[in-house]
Amino acid sequence: MLTSQDWSLLRIKYLRVARRWRRLNLDSLIQSTCFFLLLGCFWYICFSVVSYRLGLLYSISVTGPLIVKRILSFGFLAAFIFLTGGHILTAYASLFRGHELPNLFVSPYPLDRIYRIQCFETLILGGWVLGLFCMPFLLAYGWELEAYWFFYPTVLLGLAGFLIISGTLGIMIMLALARWIIGRPVRSVLSGFLFITSFIALVIYTAFTNQDLLGKVEAVKIGESLANLRLSSVPYLPSHWMAELMNAGRNGDWGRMFLYLALIWSTALFFLQLSMEFGNRWYADAWLWAQERIGFFPPKRDNARYRRKRLILIKLRPRYAGSIIFKEFHLFARDFSQWGQLVLILALVLFYVAHTKNFVFDDPASNARNNLAFFNVMLLGFIQATLSLRYTFPSISMEGRSFWVVASSGIGFYRIYFIKYYLHAGVLLCIGLGMGYLLNHILDVDPTLNLISLFFLFLFSFGFTSWCMGLGAAFHKFEATSIADVTSDTGTLVTMIFTLFYFAISIAFLARFALDHIPGASFAGQLALRPEMIVYSTIFLIIQTLVILLPNIYGLKQLEKATF
Repeated sequence: MLTSQDWSLLRIKYLRVARRWRRLNLDSLIQSTCFFLLLGCFWYICFSVVSYRLGLLYSISVTGPLIVKRILSFGFLAAFIFLTGGHILTAYASLFRGHELPNLFVSPYPLDRIYRIQCFETLILGGWVLGLFCMPFLLAYGWELEAYWFFYPTVLLGLAGFLIISGTLGIMIMLALARWIIGRPVRSVLSGFLFITSFIALVIYTAFTNQDLLGKVEAVKIGESLANLRLSSVPYLPSHWMAELMNAGRNGDWGRMFLYLALIWSTALFFLQLSMEFGNRWYADAWLWAQERIGFFPPKRDNARYRRKRLILIKLRPRYAGSIIFKEFHLFARDFSQWGQLVLILALVLFYVAHTKNFVFDDPASNARNNLAFFNVMLLGFIQATLSLRYTFPSISMEGRSFWVVASSGIGFYRIYFIKYYLHAGVLLCIGLGMGYLLNHILDVDPTLNLISLFFLFLFSFGFTSWCMGLGAAFHKFEATSIADVTSDTGTLVTMIFTLFYFAISIAFLARFALDHIPGASFAGQLALRPEMIVYSTIFLIIQTLVILLPNIYGLKQLEKATF
């Protein structure tokens, strides 16, 4: 039962959220209506696209339903991994970096009730955004396949349990890391080495010893291979239970529906109770260790090697650029939640690159090569958008409440903004162009299509950075304690919607260039053979120009108004 102290703490959290809502200018009827109208439009577009694609896949004889089932299982598996990783970062912010926690720890407030409230805050902040994004996809699945009416409440109930499972698992992982690893240099190095070694071993195993499953996959049989892929259908995973729950609800199989619903919620309640039990035992020690700032190597006074590394950046001309870049890299390297997630994402991309060489093409002029190159641009663009939303969007907010001091100094308000902008865009540029060139080289993509793909990735780097930097400045949150605190706010949802709209429009234009590409023809020859592409190219370049300019102009205006 909640006590009066609990209600007081919950009221403080509610008032903080309400104040944040008013600061975003969403308290007026017009602003709130525009926000929910934007969300509704995004839902409708997702609903329509998913319904259309489901209809096309189900029209494929024999393998169509199997492919849909595998895609569903794999999608929930990816969501489960993404949610668990996101809740790890959110738990770090809620359990160990909250503004009120130092005062609460020295008060008579019982520690177990503090932990319980912070856990529920973690579950809400870490799951509400992805829960909103999942709903149109789930509803489209039931609507297109003509599911029974009880499919919808059953799936929503199962989704709630699925979110709780991933959230509590992330909380327990973060709790174990803070209790046994964080603050201990030797253990941190050993655990990082063990993680990297395990991942490399997994890549080597799947790349060289599992050729029957992944080796030499013919491009013309990708659908058949996907239908036979059983990696995401392990019966012990909650992602498989959710996929089976949706299938049972669509078919009206009450027995299997209640079975998988019971599996999901019994596991959710068990994990929830387990996280509470671990918290009662470990939370106090974990919180103390999480406050430690112990480096891997003891600092040496007047270390010439360290000074030399620092001066390489600071001596950049103009001098203020080197100082800001040094600060950005220092903050990035200091926080494990920063570089850890980047390493994990890049490792997964390298895992995909390692298996790209296994695709073979019977016909050198086959469109399957173009389709795979098109998919690679989509994959890398999605990774660029994810990294930009994760790192670029909270960049301004993480400057803190004293941002106005730096902005009013000799460095200048606009210089800080654009140094950050070009730094983040440069990182995305290196990742996108580097991975894109490597994948196209492995696939031996036509030179003209290779240049078009790299040009799109070049524009994505600046387009995603513009959206995330501009809207991150407009929806600033200087009182945030960590990046997870910024990325679980309303501004993140708005930025995510606009970013996905931009990504979808750009991919639609890319489809006009890539899917009907004529091998061997130059870009001028492509335009001569298809004159309508001149109009598409002009419209595309106008859209890209507006996307790069307008979010920055709006964000700078809003940030300048709030700062000065």
